[in-house]
Amino acid sequence: HRHSSLFEDFNWYLSESSPDWYQDEFVYSFSCCIVWAGSRLGWRWERKCDCTPDYNFEVNWLDPLPAKGSSEYQSYTEALQDMQSCMYRFPFFRGYHQPPTEEVFNRLRRQDSFL
Repeated sequence: HRHSSLFEDFNWYLSESSPDWYQDEFVYSFSCCIVWAGSRLGWRWERKCDCTPDYNFEVNWLDPLPAKGSSEYQSYTEALQDMQSCMYRFPFFRGYHQPPTEEVFNRLRRQDSFL
């Protein structure tokens, strides 16, 4: 059994020495964080900026889907709806499970008025 306190406020950041790291005018890199939806554990990349809302990627789930009809499934679907509502309001990385290449990122940014 996992203790949720092990994963509270836990983020990893893409290293500047990574071949996938690139700098833009905001100088904020991508971070990776642990997410919970009910009892289901997962992780996702995100991009945080001071002047804009957070931009979240799709979740990479570590746990299987809870059994339909169970109380765990209900708490999972409620938490998932909250996550998805944020993704729908700011869908910059919707459909992405990892940071895009610099070229794709710049194309997406030109199409988006928030970033």
